[in-house]
Amino acid sequence: RMIVSDISQDNVFAFFEDSTSNTCVGDSGGPAVFVGKRPSDGNTVTGIIGITSTGDGGNCEKGERSSFTNLLNPEVLNFI
Repeated sequence: RMIVSDISQDNVFAFFEDSTSNTCVGDSGGPAVFVGKRPSDGNTVTGIIGITSTGDGGNCEKGERSSFTNLLNPEVLNFI
């Protein structure tokens, strides 16, 4: 499970609480997917919120922070 720790205009920062579930070498460009309930009707929604960019530590281990390009940034969407 990925836990979002901070969001900036350019990045979504997160860590993973389970072992063997962190981003790792070769994951760059892959999606960060959000799955949650819509408050208005309780339906489940799924969407890509980020693009895997980098991580701290480089050991691909539990607790390391990963960075994803924030797809809610209009400049990023215009580039894509």
